[in-house]
Amino acid sequence: NVPIEISKKGFSHWENALVGYFIDKRFSFHYVKTWAEKLWGNLLEDVVSIDYGFFIFKVKSEEAMDTILEDGPYYVGARLIVINK
Repeated sequence: NVPIEISKKGFSHWENALVGYFIDKRFSFHYVKTWAEKLWGNLLEDVVSIDYGFFIFKVKSEEAMDTILEDGPYYVGARLIVINK
C-alpha cells in the first residue's frame, strides 16, 4: 500500500492536468509538445506522453484548464486532438 501522504502529493501534482489523444494516427511527442507550448505557453507547465498515444498537459491552474477546454476543439495539423479533464 502507498502511504496516504504520497498518494495526496501525487494527486495534487496532477490535479491541474488535461489528457489529450488523437482518434487516428498521432503525432510525435516533440511535435505535440511544441504545438502545445506555442498555443498555451503562458498556461502550460509540462507535457508528458504516456502509453497508448495519450498526452498529459499539466497546466498552472483550474482556470487555465477551463480556458483551454472552452477554447477548443483543437487540431494539430489537420487531426483533431480530443482533450478532457
